[in-house]
Amino acid sequence: MRRLLEPCWWILFLKITSSALHYVVCFPALTEGYVGSLQDSRHSSSSQIRRRKASGDPYWAYSGAYGPEHWVTSSASCGGHHQSPIDIVDQHARVGEEYQELQLDGFDNESSNKTWMKNTGKTVAILLKDDYFVSGAGLPGRFKAEKVEFHWGHSNGSAGSEHSINGRRFPVEMQLFFYNPDDFDSFQTAISENRIIGAMAIFFQVSPRDNSALDPIIHGLKGVVHHEKETFLDPFILRDLLPASLGSYYRRTMSSQWST
Repeated sequence: MRRLLEPCWWILFLKITSSALHYVVCFPALTEGYVGSLQDSRHSSSSQIRRRKASGDPYWAYSGAYGPEHWVTSSASCGGHHQSPIDIVDQHARVGEEYQELQLDGFDNESSNKTWMKNTGKTVAILLKDDYFVSGAGLPGRFKAEKVEFHWGHSNGSAGSEHSINGRRFPVEMQLFFYNPDDFDSFQTAISENRIIGAMAIFFQVSPRDNSALDPIIHGLKGVVHHEKETFLDPFILRDLLPASLGSYYRRTMSSQWST
């Protein structure tokens, strides 16, 4: 697995009532062929989005008349004062040493054969069936990972990330979502009660060499080409999709944007 020799970052999203902590990591991971595989899957959902728009159902996009500034018209929960996505600007960031390093538990274990991927019509999601926990980094407790989602561009290597750093968007952004199992019996309960959730976003860059850690993910995309399609994934190690170091990060309180 090849990693580019440049700093990596993560930002912790925490949703407290209507706010959230957000972490973003810069991580080189995909060859142009891998990005193309993601793009093939994304194109398949565009017709479903057009049908949804025509039927009058809630609709959103990343630009134009249905872009982020208009999401509140589809879902009131998108009307907070610290909405995601954002551009993270270094000169506006404050250096702080009060937060602990992120602690991972279970991330080095191989995933079970119950882990599956679904085409949601907007993106692809991996529903995690194993126990992955995070703590530290200012999190109020030990949070459990619920799912992984991906966002990517329209062509190989093009900007596809939701968030950006100093105006720069990346080809792929992977987002992991968490909840506190000591407070809630499920991630969806935490969302519906408008309480604390967490998320981690990882940026991927195109690399000259394949990242074999992504092979089970790329293979799974072939089985979810159409909306609502699902497939079980070959085992993978979630830690291998994260940067080697998690010591440096951005941390920000943000609003949630859970539209349907």
